[in-house]
Amino acid sequence: MGYKAIVILMVSVSVGVSVGATRAQGAEPTEALTIRLVHPDRQLERLIALFKGARAPHPAAALAAWKRATRDLQGFAKASEAAIAALNPGMIRELRNFDGGQIGLGLDPENGNLRWYVVAPRDDGALSALTTAMALTDGGPDTPYLDMQVDRLGRLGAPLSLRIPGKLALAGSRDDLPSALDAAGALKNLELSENASGWIVKFNPEALPLAGSATGRRLVEAVRASGWRSLEGRAGIEGETVEVAMTGELKTTLGGPIIEPTWLDWIPASEVIAAGAFSIDASPQAWDARFAWADRVERAAPGNDSLAPLRTRLTLLSLGTGVQPEVDLFPQVRGLTAFATSNQKGEIAAIVAALHVADAQVAERLATRFVPRLASAFGQAKLEPRAEGGLILGEVWNQPIVMVQRGSTLLFGWGESPLAASLSAKDDPTRSAGATVRAFWGSLPSHRLGAVWPGQLGNPLLADAPPVAWVGRNETKVTQDVVRWTGLRGVVQRFLERVPLESFINR
Repeated sequence: MGYKAIVILMVSVSVGVSVGATRAQGAEPTEALTIRLVHPDRQLERLIALFKGARAPHPAAALAAWKRATRDLQGFAKASEAAIAALNPGMIRELRNFDGGQIGLGLDPENGNLRWYVVAPRDDGALSALTTAMALTDGGPDTPYLDMQVDRLGRLGAPLSLRIPGKLALAGSRDDLPSALDAAGALKNLELSENASGWIVKFNPEALPLAGSATGRRLVEAVRASGWRSLEGRAGIEGETVEVAMTGELKTTLGGPIIEPTWLDWIPASEVIAAGAFSIDASPQAWDARFAWADRVERAAPGNDSLAPLRTRLTLLSLGTGVQPEVDLFPQVRGLTAFATSNQKGEIAAIVAALHVADAQVAERLATRFVPRLASAFGQAKLEPRAEGGLILGEVWNQPIVMVQRGSTLLFGWGESPLAASLSAKDDPTRSAGATVRAFWGSLPSHRLGAVWPGQLGNPLLADAPPVAWVGRNETKVTQDVVRWTGLRGVVQRFLERVPLESFINR
C-alpha cells in the first residue's frame, strides 16, 4: 500500500463524480470550493495514536482483522476498503508528498456539472511516475497543453494529468487544466507553518453558477443568497479531539440576541439524537432579509419569475384567519430550541420545537388566538385530552402535532406523546440535558449551538460515545462556528472491543 493506492483511490473517486458530465469547450473554470492539505502525514499520525492500547494498532489492521473474523459477512465497498487500508503507519512518510496539496471544486456555468482539479506541489517524482504508469496501462497521451505533456489516466473521458516538473496536477477535463496550472503556480512558493496540520477549506458562494435542474438551481441560490461573502474552515485532529472551525465573512451586519441559558432546559437528558438552539433577530431588517432570501430561492427555478413575494402571499392568507403575523408573531420571537428523540432501533420517535417569545402574555396570546386560527385555516384544531394538555394542530404520517404553552415558550411536538419528556425535563433539572449542552459554549455568549449523540443512532458499538458539539457566534460582519468531538481514544477502544476481530492481530 503506497502512492499507487492513494492516486488510484483519488482518481477512482474523481471518475465516479465525473461520470456523465458533459462540459462545454472553452468554459471558464471557476473554483467555488478549495481544500488544502497541511502536513497530512501528521494527521495520520494523530489518527493512529488514537488506537494506542486498542485491540488493533491502526485502522488498516482493524479492517484486516475484522474481515478475517467475519468471512461470511459482506464487507465495505471497494473504495471504502481502499481508503481504510491506506490508514497505516507506512503511509505517513508517503503522505508528505501531498503537503500543501490543493483540491479545487466548481460547477460548470452551462449545465451545473461538477468540475475539479488536484495539485500536489511537492512531488519527488514518484507520483508523476505512477500517473505515467496508469496512462500506459489503460490511458494514453492527450493533446499537449501550452507545450506541456498531458496524459489520460484511463479510457476516453477519464481524468487527465499535466506534466509539471516537481508537481502532480490532475484535472477532470481539459477545461479544468487552466485552473490546475494556476493552482500549481500559486502553490509554488507556499510556506506552511511547521506547527499547523489539517485541512483548510475555502468556499466562495458567489462562484456558484445558477445552472442545472430546478432543484439544483434552488440549492445554489439558497447558498448564494445566504449573506456570506466567503467561508473558511479548518479541520483536523488534535490529541483526542477532532475539530472543525469555520469563519464566515458577511455582506451585512448580523445582529440578534444571544441564547438564553434556560432555553436549553427543555431538552431531555435521554433518548435525544440531536438538539439545537438558535437566537432569532426579530428586527424588521432581519425579517426583510429572510423573506428576500426565500423569494430568491423560490424564483431561481425556471418559470417562477412572476411569483408574488412570499410575504405578500402570507399576508393575504392570514387575512381570512383574523391573525396578523407582522404584529402578533414576527416582532415577538426571540429564539428556537429543537430536538429529536429516538427509539431502541435508532428511528426518530418524536420531534419537538420550542419557540421562545418576548414574554408569557405574548405566548398566551399566540397559543389561544394566533395558532388556533392559523391551524383552522388548514384543518380542524381541538383540545388535546392527553395528560400534558394542549392543542392538536393536525396529523403528519399518522402522528399528531401537538402544541402546549408554558410561560414564554410555545412547544410544538410530533410523535408518540412527544411533549412529555420535554415538560418533565423542564420541571426536573436531573432529567434535562441543559447543563450538558450549556457546558459546550464556555465563557463566551453564543448565538447558536447544537449537539449530536452518536450513541442514540441505533448502533450499539457507539452506545456510550460522547456528543458532537457545535457552537456559533456572531461578531458584526463575521460568523464563527466550531464543531468538536472529543474523547475519541475511548471511542475507538470501546468500538474495537465490541466488534469481532481476529485475536492474534497484535501478536
